[in-house]
Amino acid sequence: MINISRLSTHPVPITSRGLITVAGQGPSDSNGAGKSSFIAGLSLLHADDQWRLQSGAQAAAELLFTAELAGQEVVHANADHGYIIGVFVPPASHTIAEIEADALTVWLRINRQAPHVELRWKPQRHVAYGDTENDRAAGADQLWDTLPSSNGRTNIRANKLARTLYGRTVRCVSFLSTSVRASATANLLAQPLNELTPERIFDAIGALTGLNREIDDELKARQKEYQHAVDAQRAQHEYDEWNRRVTSPRT
Repeated sequence: MINISRLSTHPVPITSRGLITVAGQGPSDSNGAGKSSFIAGLSLLHADDQWRLQSGAQAAAELLFTAELAGQEVVHANADHGYIIGVFVPPASHTIAEIEADALTVWLRINRQAPHVELRWKPQRHVAYGDTENDRAAGADQLWDTLPSSNGRTNIRANKLARTLYGRTVRCVSFLSTSVRASATANLLAQPLNELTPERIFDAIGALTGLNREIDDELKARQKEYQHAVDAQRAQHEYDEWNRRVTSPRT
């Protein structure tokens, strides 16, 4: 992550299995270490709908480094943009050669002004290198410019982020109630289950497990079958009426 909160630009390896705990040392204790910002950045990279992606994910701008919040306004200026970079590798890749060949690098550019989220990606590994934080931050802008645009001459933005990267299946659900991002939308983590209706719980589980698509397909099939039955019943009724007229005795 580059220019995101007070986080450094060091890469953080994350496994797709097991339980991951996030800890850190702030100025005096664990507060201010950037734990919530790190988790929030990951949830954005994984297209959590809590960011209100369809509305442009305006809250993503709050992830950017803000000098006043860090108590560094005398030394540093606010970041007007930053990057969340994810290098995705299939679980079956183990050797260095396999990882290099199978990797897909995804870049999210976070802007303080709209558009707040832009997406680019490229096969293999493409990350910024440098001996210092400033070198890596400067290299990120240059590397972003070399990545191909994701939508012709422009970039895919927040409203198409989830479907472009992960298809129609939800891949991430999170709960963050901090200054970084308030969880305004109810989900299975953000609200006690006894405050959610059974229908809302069902919809959330269906979205998280990917069953929504199958349910939608079945609903369409049932609607089509029902329409066929209605059409057949109407045709039978019209035939019976016609048959009654042509076979009834005439006087």
